[in-house]
Amino acid sequence: MAARDLAEEGVSDFAELDCYVVDVDEDQATRIVLADNRTADIGSYDNEELLALLETLGDELDDVGFVLDYRALAGFGAWLDEKFDHQHLNDRVGFNPTAENMTRLLYETARNMGLPAIAVSWSETPKT
Repeated sequence: MAARDLAEEGVSDFAELDCYVVDVDEDQATRIVLADNRTADIGSYDNEELLALLETLGDELDDVGFVLDYRALAGFGAWLDEKFDHQHLNDRVGFNPTAENMTRLLYETARNMGLPAIAVSWSETPKT
């Protein structure tokens, strides 16, 4: 309904919308809805960081108010999966895969794919 309302107001045409169907029973569906609502209630943003990032964009938000349509990240996500999913980093890159070097690789790859990357973070897990 929100998409239809925005389309009627002329904010966007919303000719197509992504829809994801999760095939679960009624009990699981109820649990998903409850968890989704609760996590939205308790979730938060780092408002200072969000404001700082948004200020770097100026007027570059789309007509709905988003920085980027997530579909634009599909190619980058596919590259990540192909290059690194279930792989040892030392076997996949020709450099020492420190957090700093991996961050640079991700940033440069995103920019080369035409994505408006302004920052990338990479963290190591305690098991690495």
